[in-house]
Amino acid sequence: MDKKKLALHVVTNKKTVKGEIYQSVLLCHGYREGEKVKKKVLANLSALDAGTIAALKLQLKGERALFLANEDKPIDIGPGLRHGPILAIMTAIDRLDLPDLMGPKGRERDLVLAMIINRILKPSSRLTSTKWWSNTTLSNYLDIQDVDANDLYKAMDWLTPLQPIIEERLASRHLLAGDSIFYNHASTFMEDKTSPLRKFGRSHDKKRGKLKVNYGLL
Repeated sequence: MDKKKLALHVVTNKKTVKGEIYQSVLLCHGYREGEKVKKKVLANLSALDAGTIAALKLQLKGERALFLANEDKPIDIGPGLRHGPILAIMTAIDRLDLPDLMGPKGRERDLVLAMIINRILKPSSRLTSTKWWSNTTLSNYLDIQDVDANDLYKAMDWLTPLQPIIEERLASRHLLAGDSIFYNHASTFMEDKTSPLRKFGRSHDKKRGKLKVNYGLL
């Protein structure tokens, strides 16, 4: 609808009768008839609470606001924390039973899980990763507040001796007797200029000036 044609607005009328102040709130339609500006009352809003009336005024101006019931002040909505990507990765981690592979729940285990999520979503240094967490729900999700880089290094020290145990648990889950697993890490240069995976680095193909991508084969 054309707001200029509708020209809807809220009018508050006040009058004093024998010392008593009476107030009415009206939804009006302003329009022009020739050279005269006229007003038509469409509805009496006096029965509505102040918050609803304030919200309606903003809506008619093309603005949006969220109000508490029976309050005339809008809720102050600050910047939100990123949650969707965190939830997606945590769902995958739970389906893979990754936490159980590392043992009982504890601070070190949760810090390792947080570093895995950080590595997937926002690869960065240990110090930078803790700053990135503050813009997400990761800290609350895993209950790992007040973390610094030293805490992450201690968690990695905790994880190192668990490597053979985790490998045995994975093997018992996925392998049969006599099965073998081979893993190889390699890299290659790329001509594609759109992939976000490509970066400059030491090229095993001796292709200088080319972006490359690392990959692992299992």
